[in-house]
Amino acid sequence: MWLGHNRFTRNVKTEENQKMVTIISGANQATVDVAGRTVSQILEQYRSAFNIPAGAKATVDGRPAAGTDVVKSGARLVFAAATAEKGL
Repeated sequence: MWLGHNRFTRNVKTEENQKMVTIISGANQATVDVAGRTVSQILEQYRSAFNIPAGAKATVDGRPAAGTDVVKSGARLVFAAATAEKGL
């Protein structure tokens, strides 16, 4: 929602106009302007800053995500280390 331009709200944009995505990896969390990028692009940019482990699995809003999936504004992108599975 654009608030317009007047002497009180000069060039003010609300969060709706920004491309914000919440990224989580372990204890690291931030809301950043990356919507419209793929999971792989975001992973590449934030791997070291968020200490994302090699082989981490991505989920977007609780659903498994592929590297080619485009992340939409308002999404919650989580990178989690793959867990070991015990064979039966």
